[in-house]
Amino acid sequence: LAETRRFGALRPQLAAIRDECRAIEPPSARAAQTLLRGWRCCRAASVQPLAIVAVPLVQIPLLIWSLVGIRRMVDAGSPLTEQMRAGGPGWQKDLTAPHAPGLLPVVSVALIVGNLQLATAGTRSGLFLAVRNGLQAAAVVAYPFFVALPAGVFACWIPNSAFSLAQHLAAAASRAASRAATTTATATASTATAAAAATA
Repeated sequence: LAETRRFGALRPQLAAIRDECRAIEPPSARAAQTLLRGWRCCRAASVQPLAIVAVPLVQIPLLIWSLVGIRRMVDAGSPLTEQMRAGGPGWQKDLTAPHAPGLLPVVSVALIVGNLQLATAGTRSGLFLAVRNGLQAAAVVAYPFFVALPAGVFACWIPNSAFSLAQHLAAAASRAASRAATTTATATASTATAAAAATA
């Protein structure tokens, strides 16, 4: 969160760099120069951009590995099949069968869309927004596939996605608090300067 907060404070500088590089041609040179100058800006402020994406890069393979493992657990040939058929909570005793009302897939898709929305909140990058929109559309289109998954898969998927959503909300709250503190400090300094000028 601290790294994300420091990176958020650099957004005005990064936006200025992007605007300054907008006239560079060809686009490949513009992108390279924008990335290079953005990287130098971050490092000068002791911000490590790679640390911001490190958590998602670790979480995504772990999530896939977990889902594959759970999927194998609920397969017909698994030695745990009998326990999984009767070990679910009251609303879904058989974890090897799809969720009959289809609510678990709906919750999963909603969490995916929400996480992607929060992950790109505040960005003005057309590339990031296009990727976000594409992934959100893919999640909605894949809903029929999710419906066919055993309910046991969602026992891992939904808590994981909910935890990620909580992380994004905490990061957003931290950025908002940082902006509020900066605004307050600026206003206080301006008031002090005006008071000193008036006294003089």
